[in-house]
Amino acid sequence: MNTTYQYQPETIELSAKLYKLGSKSVASFEQQAGIKNHEPCIVILDSCLRYAKAHRIRFEDPVSEDYVLGPAFKQVLEGVEQLLNGLGAVSAESGLNVDSKDNGVCSDILKKCHELGGFEL
Repeated sequence: MNTTYQYQPETIELSAKLYKLGSKSVASFEQQAGIKNHEPCIVILDSCLRYAKAHRIRFEDPVSEDYVLGPAFKQVLEGVEQLLNGLGAVSAESGLNVDSKDNGVCSDILKKCHELGGFEL
């Protein structure tokens, strides 16, 4: 069984922009550690990107147009946004003094989720 997780291109592109700050920056270290170790907050956001894109492909409308799924999807995004206020799970599990995600990049991914889902910010 293959359990390798494949991130959406948007997640990789938004995470890669940190390399412009330098690969040794704290923000770059945090985000890359999160990507490598499958930080749950990053994976949840990435999964929301995939879900929003899949919904558009299947129904030719954004998920926001669905009277049942739209509000549920919006609640998921709001919940993840609140989780970004804390340390990532990978960081908490390992006792690191740095986060296992970069909140700036995660916020950018969250914005992309809103956009693809058809929600205004």
